[in-house]
Amino acid sequence: MKREEQKQKAREDWIRVYQQLGSVSKAALRCGIARSTLHRWIKRLPDEGLADRSRRPHRLARQKWDDDVINLILDIRDTCRYGKIRICSHLLQHYQVRISPSTVAGCLRSMI
Repeated sequence: MKREEQKQKAREDWIRVYQQLGSVSKAALRCGIARSTLHRWIKRLPDEGLADRSRRPHRLARQKWDDDVINLILDIRDTCRYGKIRICSHLLQHYQVRISPSTVAGCLRSMI
């Protein structure tokens, strides 16, 4: 039996012990785990059975810059030799583009 299958079986056993005893404290004590761990797995228990739910976000953040902004950032970097903070203020003053310094840094990093 693989390690993941063993973990899954142990979790199912925890839930089964909890359902038999009806007490989180008693079940956690008998299984040798923390009550918070058992609460977490009880909360993850869907209607049809025990299943691991991913913690991955349902929606991924959209890309915060497009090709025009990337070209502007690269042009400003090449002509003025500004850093990320000055590039942000230059974009805001001259092009009315509001963008954060970390986004500028990510854009510059992706272009290297």
